[in-house]
Amino acid sequence: MSFQPITERQLSAVKRRAKQMSRDDKSRTYMQHLDVICQEQLGISRFQDASKKAVRGEPTTPLSFYLQACQEAYFEI
Repeated sequence: MSFQPITERQLSAVKRRAKQMSRDDKSRTYMQHLDVICQEQLGISRFQDASKKAVRGEPTTPLSFYLQACQEAYFEI
């Protein structure tokens, strides 16, 4: 199975669905609904983990790729 990056659009869809479900089903909190929906749609048990793995604004030019790689390497040091 190949890794599919999580996009901001997917996270927004999870948030919208959790918000609707929390209005309809008061037995769980909004955060609990987020976790359940993340598990169902993204295969990740916690929304917080999915949010950390999300791709934020994909680079569009080779220079952007290079700068993003440098920034990621800098923060790993």
